[in-house]
Amino acid sequence: MRFERESWGSYQVIGFMAEKYFAGYPANTFENSRSVSILSEDILSKVLIDDDNKRSMFTGSSVALENGYSLKAAEVDVNGNRVLLELYKNGQLVDSGIVSSNGDYIYEADIGGAEDIPMIAVHISTVFRSRETDAVFIEGIFQISDEYIELSQGDSFGRMEISSISSSGVTMRNEDSISLSRGNTVNLMGNVKFKVADSSVLRFYPFVEVETAAQDQLEIEVPDVFVVGQTAEILVTARDASVGDVEVRLANQRIGATGDDGILTYTPTQEGSFTLSANKTGYVSGSKSIDVVGAGVLKLLISVSPENIREGDQISIKVTESAENKPVSGADVFFGGQKVEGQTGTAGTISYWVTAPGTFSVNATKAGYEEGETIVEVSEDKANFEFSDLLIEPTSVEGGDAVTIEVNVTNTGNIAGETEVELLINGEAVDSETVSLDAGENRVVEFSHTEEEAGTYTVEIGDLSGSYEVTESTPFLSGIATIGVLATAFILLRKRRD
Repeated sequence: MRFERESWGSYQVIGFMAEKYFAGYPANTFENSRSVSILSEDILSKVLIDDDNKRSMFTGSSVALENGYSLKAAEVDVNGNRVLLELYKNGQLVDSGIVSSNGDYIYEADIGGAEDIPMIAVHISTVFRSRETDAVFIEGIFQISDEYIELSQGDSFGRMEISSISSSGVTMRNEDSISLSRGNTVNLMGNVKFKVADSSVLRFYPFVEVETAAQDQLEIEVPDVFVVGQTAEILVTARDASVGDVEVRLANQRIGATGDDGILTYTPTQEGSFTLSANKTGYVSGSKSIDVVGAGVLKLLISVSPENIREGDQISIKVTESAENKPVSGADVFFGGQKVEGQTGTAGTISYWVTAPGTFSVNATKAGYEEGETIVEVSEDKANFEFSDLLIEPTSVEGGDAVTIEVNVTNTGNIAGETEVELLINGEAVDSETVSLDAGENRVVEFSHTEEEAGTYTVEIGDLSGSYEVTESTPFLSGIATIGVLATAFILLRKRRD
């Protein structure tokens, strides 16, 4: 299976009781020349994080991982090229490492009998240092669980028993009979079941019941600037509603929990730039960067519009002061270390044409004020395509009948482009269509496909997958049929998608 961060290549997974588990790495993953298999050690581990999302950390702040782990940016070197990272579990330091820009932090650990397994991988895209703020930008995290399932030959799961385990898969068998009653649902193992048709013709198929619940994102609302010794309110909401009993952490140190009104009152004691995080079970954690200044100090605040910046855009940079958020005129502004021509006007604004993509600091200075700074991301002009809403209809047909397969294709990039939509059936490319879309445009692509042989067929388009059944008529007339499953074998093979 491909990592979400494509430059990392792929990793190996196995379907076990209809859930995806990590099985190993091929050779040369994370610059490791040897291949790694935990399945050969008779264990399986869940994949906890696999994304290429952009995140930012400031010196002293942390990114929360799963299973109690967090990664802290401890220190940036004087040249702004490398960062010292510290990995904690449940507040205890377990590892550290120095990583350069465009480098990877890899944490290896023993999982069961498998030794030195890359358990956490983090890609550091940029390390940034300025007179006031040190920042680290992340683009990609992968984590597997250090809690694992141990497998042994003869272990039973529901009606199935493990008959063999190897580096290529797990074989499970049932030596008893299974009765398939008309219109019945038969529990097989875990969430895997058989559904029997309410028909005089015996038809049945395996299925899995999955319940998912969307989690709400926690949002943090705070003043633009905190002042040492002055009480400030931290408000945590989700879907515009206050959320109580949320744990709030500052620079990875717990400072309290919100009340029923979603508010935590806090008085800072130290100047600097920090990351606030909000965490509560059942919600997606939230975070926000804050600045704390000394008492009596006015700090310059910077806001940039538009929020999403592309190369070639003209942006407006506004400078205000921290006390009452009033516009500041006559301030010098720097973009990426280069002074913007002129100074801010009476509205506190100045315009600038952005000519290149990347990550840039925006600074503002004026005598009598503490320098202000913010970081902006400038995206390049490109088309980017995402697939959604895979539809397979009907989900059960007789051999020779066609199924209709639809998928929604959206260009989430900022310029027009084209992409090839490829249809895979059981891992083989059977059809494709080239689609041209403007920026923000979407289109439904439809395929029609026919199979003659009975069986279960897997459908894949991009990162989406589904399945449908092809059946053949069987001349059974009785309402109840019994199948002697002498060797009903479920062979769960490793799936690797390149």
